[in-house]
Amino acid sequence: MLSFPAWDSVPYDRVAPNAETIANRIETLSELTERGTDDRTPLVLLTSVNAVLQRVPPPAFIAGSSLRLKSGTS
Repeated sequence: MLSFPAWDSVPYDRVAPNAETIANRIETLSELTERGTDDRTPLVLLTSVNAVLQRVPPPAFIAGSSLRLKSGTS
């Protein structure tokens, strides 16, 4: 299950959204980008109407900006 929360701030507010909210959104977008178009594994995405209506970067930007690190590899 993936969670895609809405921003916890209002537009034009001088306060940045919570870092955990930002991290959850980026993690979910990254997971969705890595998922292949032929992947038929069931997926549950938990979100809200507000979160869906907020703009996100294009998939190519997310894929090009992501780096997956694993322990024990060089």
